[in-house]
Amino acid sequence: MESTYFSILDIIPVFFWAMVILVVALVVRTSKRHLPEYKYYMPNIFMKMFFACAYGAFYIYVYGGGDTTAFYDAAITLNNLFFKSPALYFEQMITTPNPYQFTTFYDTTTGYPPGWIY
Repeated sequence: MESTYFSILDIIPVFFWAMVILVVALVVRTSKRHLPEYKYYMPNIFMKMFFACAYGAFYIYVYGGGDTTAFYDAAITLNNLFFKSPALYFEQMITTPNPYQFTTFYDTTTGYPPGWIY
């Protein structure tokens, strides 16, 4: 199942949380301004944020994802199953997955979870 990992609804919270992190970092830096090692505090915050985003982009676009993105795809499929039939969703959640019942729960409208995760 091909999924899009970034939409506008995913990007907006990134800017919000980046602002929250930067405001908290500025408060911490100004409260510890008298300590000489805190001159490196803000550059450290910027580098951590940059490399976290770079790692995420590298993971998605170069490696093509992995366990994390497969679990995300499976969660999207389960969400679709819940909206299709809450009873089937709860049955799927409380029973042991059985490959023979795969088509009982999933179809083209819900999508299919990655087989190696299922």
